[in-house]
Amino acid sequence: MRPALLTLFFLFGCALPDIDVPEAERTAASAYPRLIPFDEVLDRIPVQGRITPATTAALDARASNLRARAQAMRASALTQAERSQIRAAVARLRARLAEG
Repeated sequence: MRPALLTLFFLFGCALPDIDVPEAERTAASAYPRLIPFDEVLDRIPVQGRITPATTAALDARASNLRARAQAMRASALTQAERSQIRAAVARLRARLAEG
């Protein structure tokens, strides 16, 4: 209980700093923004900013191309003979490690 009273005593002795907020006065004096219907907002959007069937087709084509590129990147660059050589080398290395 005493620490709480002591804390209150010290808080009452503290002075709060003066906060100069000129923007608050300017904001309080300014007019509120005009509210407009949402349809008017949509009418102001340029036509090129809207999604059309052509936009959808272009995005589908781009996605298809990207999927094809990803599939090509996933495809192995190694031939079957090269894979066999690597597997044989790994098997030899494991055998050496097992021997100690």
